[in-house]
Amino acid sequence: MAARLPDFVNCVIATTADINPACKANHHSKSNKLLIKQATKMDVERKHMKYPYTMTAKLVRFPYKFHWDNFWFPRFIVASMILTSPFFIYIHRKVNTPENKAFWAEKHRQERQYHFD
Repeated sequence: MAARLPDFVNCVIATTADINPACKANHHSKSNKLLIKQATKMDVERKHMKYPYTMTAKLVRFPYKFHWDNFWFPRFIVASMILTSPFFIYIHRKVNTPENKAFWAEKHRQERQYHFD
């Protein structure tokens, strides 16, 4: 037989009396109210890692503003992407027309034919 948890533990798990009606009976206790407040508030002190081990942490801690302000390469990359994107969009639209797709499908079909007939 499984052990039954006390009602105040159920309150902490539910984090509010509206979700778990069994909590309403035990709200008169100060310790229960404190536990419920702590569970619902969840104020956790955030600490930075001494060294960012994960890739996400490394991306978050990277000094983007410093690199943007002090080096020419990030600004060059952004400017070149903005200036060349209309050209690549134009090429993409011309290459992916239905007529061009049909032309290349026919050309590939001819290349796949058996040549010793």
